[in-house]
Amino acid sequence: MSQDTKAKAPKAKLKSAAPLGLPGQVLARYKNDQGLRQAASLSYTSLLSLIPLLTIAFAMLAAFPGFEGVREQILAFLLDNLVMQDRDQIEVYFNNFLSNAGKMGAVGVVGFAVTALLLLSTIEGAMNGIFRVSRPRPILVRVLIYWALLTLGPVLLGSSFTLSGYVTTLLKFDGAEALAGPLGKLAIAGPTLITMLAFMLFYMAMPNRPVNWKHALTGAVVASLLFAFLRWAFALYVISFPSYKAVYGAISSIPIFLIWMYLSWAVILFGATVTATLAERRGRHHLLNQGFSEHGRRLWLAANLLKLMDEKSHGEGGDIQRRTLIDAAGAGDMEVDRMLDLLADEDYITRTENNRWVLARNAESTTLADLHKILDLPLGPLPAITEQTPAWAGRMMHRLERSEKTQAAFLSTPLREIFHGDDLPAEDEPQHSNPAIDLMGPALKTSDLRPAPTEEEPIDVEPEILEPLAENDPADGLRVDPTLRPDLPEDRR
Repeated sequence: MSQDTKAKAPKAKLKSAAPLGLPGQVLARYKNDQGLRQAASLSYTSLLSLIPLLTIAFAMLAAFPGFEGVREQILAFLLDNLVMQDRDQIEVYFNNFLSNAGKMGAVGVVGFAVTALLLLSTIEGAMNGIFRVSRPRPILVRVLIYWALLTLGPVLLGSSFTLSGYVTTLLKFDGAEALAGPLGKLAIAGPTLITMLAFMLFYMAMPNRPVNWKHALTGAVVASLLFAFLRWAFALYVISFPSYKAVYGAISSIPIFLIWMYLSWAVILFGATVTATLAERRGRHHLLNQGFSEHGRRLWLAANLLKLMDEKSHGEGGDIQRRTLIDAAGAGDMEVDRMLDLLADEDYITRTENNRWVLARNAESTTLADLHKILDLPLGPLPAITEQTPAWAGRMMHRLERSEKTQAAFLSTPLREIFHGDDLPAEDEPQHSNPAIDLMGPALKTSDLRPAPTEEEPIDVEPEILEPLAENDPADGLRVDPTLRPDLPEDRR
């Protein structure tokens, strides 16, 4: 094989590991998470909570003097986006609902607030599923975040409509020249930017895990573009195919309303899927480049996290930040978080009061067998050792490669011995080829792992066993202790 062919091999391998790239990963994840089914569920819940949400939103806007008249703009925005033919009648219904809601007593207000909070709880559950969060927030923290969304959301929405009104006024009285300056361009882009900002904050605030703002912004941009296309396509459909009115008659606005809410939630959840996929993509490619399969990635990650915390336990403080673990572990945010949760559930690590991580069991009492048990991993060949492979990983792979013969003995090795033991020198041996279940990827080259033979030592056996051996040719490589057979010639010892 030529050098050019060898140089291209890793690239072809990486391509086969992720043939569809980011778009394919996003679509596959969206399908596996049943995004359309979740959108349908959220649409039904939103229908029940729409009036309570609007009531709270308008009450918040009324507290700010700069948002007079924004209520009418928000209603007009909703009706325009729902593309309803009977918008005048629907607007009357909305105004009647909101007016009646304003006359409610304390019990009614509490009921509306609870309904709105339940909607946000349902949304959080869907987002936690997309971001692979296993533990929801404490109830008090959830209520505070929900209330912040209920109060800040209307303010952002009101700001967007205020900027839109400013642009409309400038165009009406001063013409297009009024928008030539930087402020005019900012005013034009303002509503779109605020929409993207709202999506970004939504993707960062709802799941119970830290989300990188760059990933959230990317998902927000995708959702905003899809939302703009959805408005255009949906309006075109309703205008071009009005046959739905002949079928549904006076209630034709209801199915249109439900379909629009369903498609809107589908777009919002798709943007969240983009954000979640980006959070895992970097770490997954890092490990795939080293030849790890799914099982191998989990074993590597678990051992690496425990190693990092074991090293920290010997220094000052003893605990370590989540961000530090993610940066050093070679995996994505969510993959690291899931592994941390698993190790915490099995009482190998614990979370401190200041939200940092620390070992709950020392590495001396934790073995490879323990990791295999909690990760439910099969055994088999390991990836080839390269110059970039850490020494501790080589020691771990060395034990696992030989575990088919003496599994119990090797897997009882404490992790501390693997983390802090001596490096394993190499010797020239044939490449290992174990047909067992593939654990981490390509076959392991044992010459990179097993120690080189030391200087030969005398064989300490009984003299009667040595009797036939003494007749062997020295070329056989057998050596005899001269103290046991002093009668042998020098060249036969």
